Amino acid sequence: MVYRKEVGVGYHCIAVVNGETFTYEDNDVQPGTYYRYAVKACRGEKLGSCAGTFLTIRLATPNVAAKNVKGGIKVAWSKTAGAQGYRIYRKKKGTSSWSVYKSVKAGTCSMMDTGASPNATYIYTVKAYHSYVWSSYSSGGASAYRVPDATFVSVRSDAKRSVYVKWKKLSGITGYQLQRSYDASFCEYRAVNLSGSAMDRTMKYLTPGKTCYVRIRCYKKSGGKVYYGAWSTVKKIKVR
Repeated sequence: MVYRKEVGVGYHCIAVVNGETFTYEDNDVQPGTYYRYAVKACRGEKLGSCAGTFLTIRLATPNVAAKNVKGGIKVAWSKTAGAQGYRIYRKKKGTSSWSVYKSVKAGTCSMMDTGASPNATYIYTVKAYHSYVWSSYSSGGASAYRVPDATFVSVRSDAKRSVYVKWKKLSGITGYQLQRSYDASFCEYRAVNLSGSAMDRTMKYLTPGKTCYVRIRCYKKSGGKVYYGAWSTVKKIKVR
């Protein structure tokens, strides 16, 4: 006979199994709740004594999300009630085994993977833990394609009604997307897509005396999808 006790509730029998069964799975439990278990042998109406009890806690599986951002890949997960911390696992697409990337204390539900290599897909999953108790984890995990960050080298207005921009060339990408606007928030803008071999661009026919804001990001086409990198730091310059 399998007994269970919750906080504020006495022991009650939750299952009776045959004498050749030595395990029982309790599926009627709530995340973040402590449970204490005891087992007694029985024969007819006769009951044996309980050798001891076991206290454990039910931990829910964290939901995980991953996103390419400036500086790396941001991994976030849902809070698990009762967890003392989380362990983050990572693997590169095409590999079979997970490796431990980082462990964090409870209260932290996101991290930045700044070591992800450019132009590669990474998959993440997370386990919650409390002492010796571990939650299950999502075997599929959450994936993100790491697109490198584009960076301006030079932004200047040498000629009338034009702005010249130059950026650091990146390898392994499909191209760049360049935007310009007279509005710092880019509510209205002009955009152009450039090839991966491009390194600079002269934007012409601008309004003299206006402040022009520019930003750039790179993109990668892979597996029928288009992945965009984070926008660069916005640069502003007064048009001659």
